[in-house]
Amino acid sequence: MGAGSVCLQRPGCSLIVRVGREEEGVSSLRPELAARARTLQATPVESDLLYLCDSEAALNKMSRWTWSGPRTSLAGDEDRAIEVDVKMSIIECVRARVLRGARTFMVKVKAHRGEPLNEKADTQAENARQLSSECQQWTTRTQRMTYEWNDSDGVQHVTAWSKAVQNAMLRRGAEHHRQKALDRAGTNWNKNFLISTDVGLRSIRQTANAGAQSDLMNKERWARRCMLQLQEAENWNKLAATTWAAKFLLREDESRECLGSWIISNAVNEAKKIRAKQVITCSFPCGKLLHRIGVNTSPGCELCKRERRKDMSSADALPMETVAHIQSARCKAQKKSVIGAHNRCWGYLRGAILTHGEAKRNIEFIGGDQDRQLQQLWAETKIGDILPGGCRGRGRKAS
Repeated sequence: MGAGSVCLQRPGCSLIVRVGREEEGVSSLRPELAARARTLQATPVESDLLYLCDSEAALNKMSRWTWSGPRTSLAGDEDRAIEVDVKMSIIECVRARVLRGARTFMVKVKAHRGEPLNEKADTQAENARQLSSECQQWTTRTQRMTYEWNDSDGVQHVTAWSKAVQNAMLRRGAEHHRQKALDRAGTNWNKNFLISTDVGLRSIRQTANAGAQSDLMNKERWARRCMLQLQEAENWNKLAATTWAAKFLLREDESRECLGSWIISNAVNEAKKIRAKQVITCSFPCGKLLHRIGVNTSPGCELCKRERRKDMSSADALPMETVAHIQSARCKAQKKSVIGAHNRCWGYLRGAILTHGEAKRNIEFIGGDQDRQLQQLWAETKIGDILPGGCRGRGRKAS
């Protein structure tokens, strides 16, 4: 990490310093504080100082423990033990200046707006990064544990505990479970294709002909290929991976990244996220699951049962209450809502096509927004004049 500043009255003065303790990770706050400390160290204690900076976070941090007032304290600073060496240098310099009667002003300026002094200070900080390790200042290590990991691009990172470390652990854990599911798919593929038939041997020979870049030389790609072949096999009616949720999430090119972005979005209500996760992991508290764990006496749909009681019909032979059932029109209580949601989605797509479609398109929507019987629609639009040999429908609805 490098820190630097520029003195307007002393253009030849180079105020740069390489900030130590990089083995505990890098941050933007530490070099910003180091630039202030280096400037205060180089400024005579009897001279007034006007310091312009572009880091609001550093100014807010300093205002907690350098200015006057009853709330001025280091006790509430969550980073007090991390940047204590740099902070102590700033506090000592400011204290000496106060005792000598010098005034210190720190003003926030906008970053990357073409301000000459600010741009030159950024250049000084970059030059400070190139200094040798002998020029480092504030190198005392803390007692914090450090973590090493490689990101998805293979770049190695070393830092103390932070949000980045937590995300790296979560990612590695997810990758482990993903590979575990893919390995199960490879084992199932061996049982179905390699042991019992010669299809597996032919597939291996064909893949091996591609050489070192073939899927056979990559564990993950080969396992995905095995899982895809199992899903397409007619004689395989069991799980291809470890669970149905894993099979669903491992499908490629089906907008799974959009689902992940929706789940981690702060704009989505937490209850909706929980419901989505329950549906994906087959743990939604529907009648079938509750019956299996002993909460309900029957797996039948309670909504259908309620509707049958209203109609004074028999409640025997109820359909099983699953996620697929209550989200479909087969559930009597949900039928109106499901049809309404279907029509709303279709209306949105239809409006988007009409709004954003090409002006010279050859598509025309007939029938409007309401459901129509196909026979009635055929007569109203006189489409039979255009397609005299077309098929006539009976009792079907068209949108």
